[in-house]
Amino acid sequence: MHSTARRVFLMGCASTLLALAGCQGGRTDQPAPADGNSIFLNIAPAGSNGNSAGGVGAPVPGVPTLVFPDNYRDQLDLYGNLAYAQEGLSAQGCVAPNSIDEHQASSNQACNYFKPAGLRPQPGSVVSTLELTAPNGKTVTIERDGWGVPYILGEDRSSAQYGLGYASAQDRLWLWDLLRDVGRGQA
Repeated sequence: MHSTARRVFLMGCASTLLALAGCQGGRTDQPAPADGNSIFLNIAPAGSNGNSAGGVGAPVPGVPTLVFPDNYRDQLDLYGNLAYAQEGLSAQGCVAPNSIDEHQASSNQACNYFKPAGLRPQPGSVVSTLELTAPNGKTVTIERDGWGVPYILGEDRSSAQYGLGYASAQDRLWLWDLLRDVGRGQA
């Protein structure tokens, strides 16, 4: 039963990825038009890494201070600073920031308030790479950009699905464990 639920979950994730891949449209071996009509952007609220429980410690004297995980709240600044955007937001000449360090607090560029959302990371934006061997013996590579977004490349579908599960577990394992316990009626 547990194995079946896992397969259903992975198939759902894979179906979502395939649907999203279809949304990008066009060929990926051709450069995007210079008119800015083919950029894909998104933003997710704080805690999108699944660790909405926060960090470690408490802001109390004598107790360690809060230490949040990487990428826990960086996109929150994008949301918050959108309220201070300059009038007349423009998409012309727009280059989305590859990390929170590249974001400007106030700008007239619409993409300054979102992050790149292509199927591959932006050139030069990869901050970590993990190469794994899937159970079928094939290689899968998980690259993360400056926002912590995983990009998964597998030699075949099975290895890519393994990479998807691995990256998801890195980000949301505590949430899966919590929901599993809730589903079983455990505290």
